Amino acid sequence: MAKAAIKSHAPALYSLAVIQFNGSGGSKNDKDLRAGVALCARAAFLGHIDALRELGHCLQDGHGVPQSVAEGRRLLVQANARELASSLLAVSTSLRISGNSNHRLHYATCLMMSNGVGCPLLSDFGCNVPAREALDWKLRHKMECSPMEQWHPDGENVAIAD
Repeated sequence: MAKAAIKSHAPALYSLAVIQFNGSGGSKNDKDLRAGVALCARAAFLGHIDALRELGHCLQDGHGVPQSVAEGRRLLVQANARELASSLLAVSTSLRISGNSNHRLHYATCLMMSNGVGCPLLSDFGCNVPAREALDWKLRHKMECSPMEQWHPDGENVAIAD
């Protein structure tokens, strides 16, 4: 594992960071939080999402580094966004590879990633959803998934008029 870490293998760096954080293989006094943070930072820089998340927790809580709640939360949000984007891209790619013609999930991914104005982030992956078509799909999908009733303060359940 050390040889892989020396060659900048992100999962190996993260594994070594966890070992440093936990003091694995030794006593509790063998924990080295600063070394763990350094290894985590290197793995995060190389794109390891779990390392980025762990680094965010370290910064937020002040483990092994001076505490910076704002920077820690920023890294946690970034890790969550990267994980979500990675998952959506994997699903979108698998649908495209399998030849599935149902593009609803892909449209939803595009809309979420582009906030309803088209698909600039996923254009490299075969998504050519014009903004108008995406907005139309978004509105139709909202009508299909949204409840058509609204709760009134007096306790009656009344349907919304179009």
